[in-house]
Amino acid sequence: AYEDDISGGTTVTNTMKFTDVYAEKIWKNNGGQTQNMSFTLQYLKADGKNGTWSNVIPVETVDLDGERNEPTSGQGYWEYDGWKAKWTGLPEVMPGSLLDKNGKTQYQVTESALTGYQTVPDTESAGTSGDPFEITNTMVTSLTVTNVCKTQTEQEKLPVTVELWRTTGTMGDAQSVEIDTEVLNSDNNW
Repeated sequence: AYEDDISGGTTVTNTMKFTDVYAEKIWKNNGGQTQNMSFTLQYLKADGKNGTWSNVIPVETVDLDGERNEPTSGQGYWEYDGWKAKWTGLPEVMPGSLLDKNGKTQYQVTESALTGYQTVPDTESAGTSGDPFEITNTMVTSLTVTNVCKTQTEQEKLPVTVELWRTTGTMGDAQSVEIDTEVLNSDNNW
């Protein structure tokens, strides 16, 4: 808070409110494999009707390795628990930001790109300790299918349709979902 007693008896008080932002890394289908990665804090800058996401300046990036760290002196962001980041002392209202319906700055967390993972950012959470931003990484699986026909000549081969399905139950039940269909033929080198 800032207070100043101006000549003539008027007192001016300026109080800035602060907030904290929390984010968490979720790993799926990774077989226990993880990668060190980084979260970067952004705010929605009042730049037109919908705003533009911009890094907080100075850039506040938390490097995550799955190990709890203590905050560095004078630095308000760190990995406070395994795969969990925290930023403290942020203005509730950042000058030049596009405010939400409650009159507060909108923050989000982004992550560095990870090879071999599909990243799904959280757009619904509040970024609070009870409702942290969650960024989920699911290991990507790559499949190669080749039509090998040993009894026919190349001219006799017929196109083959291949379907990729995902299921959590029995193949073909209500939990099965067709992901992709490809036709293997001479045009795509079988």
